[in-house]
Amino acid sequence: MFVLDEEGPFPFEADCLDVVILHDGEFPQAYIQIGNGKELPNRDGYSPANFIEHREESKIYLAPVAEVHNVTLASDATTKC
Repeated sequence: MFVLDEEGPFPFEADCLDVVILHDGEFPQAYIQIGNGKELPNRDGYSPANFIEHREESKIYLAPVAEVHNVTLASDATTKC
């Protein structure tokens, strides 16, 4: 199966702050807690903003692990994720 570039969101760069498990509904869901996020638009695709959840009560941004396609560690990054 092939996926065309315009069928998915364009890249999103952010700091990985933590990995958390939350109980949304009946089942636990894994999320990457992110900070300093920015979109890296290209000519294809669409904004990944629909995949990022903002939890107002805790003022954090979460990316569902189930929706993450690829994670790349920056060469100068230090993280606990």
